Parts: sequence; C-alpha cells; structure tokens
Amino acid sequence: MTAKTKSVVLRFVRATIAGAVANMVVLVPFAGSSLKDLQHWIAALALAGIVGAVGGLIMALDKYLRS
Repeated sequence: MTAKTKSVVLRFVRATIAGAVANMVVLVPFAGSSLKDLQHWIAALALAGIVGAVGGLIMALDKYLRS
C-alpha cells in the first residue's frame, strides 16, 4: 500500500466515524415503547451512519485529489 493510498483510506475511516457519530448523537435519546418504535430508531441511526459515510467519502476524495 502506497503512502497516498494509506493516507486516503485513513482519511475515509476517520471522517466516516466522525460524521456518523456526529449525526447519530442527535438520535441517541430513545423514548419509544414498542418494537416498531425501536425499528424506526435503528433505521434512523443507520441512515445517520450512511450520511456520515458519504461525508467520509467526500473528504477522502478531496484528500486524493489534493495530494
């Protein structure tokens, strides 16, 4: 693995984790009382994680193009 590839992959991982956590922390409080509420909450957390991954991908692409 070249230094550039390693740098881009690490940027993707760090930005994905940061973005996912930042989006998910808003959804952490769960006040549901049924299994259906739990399913909606988990789906919302998954969507927030995907949004974080998209942000990570954009930041990794930026790193790749700038270096």
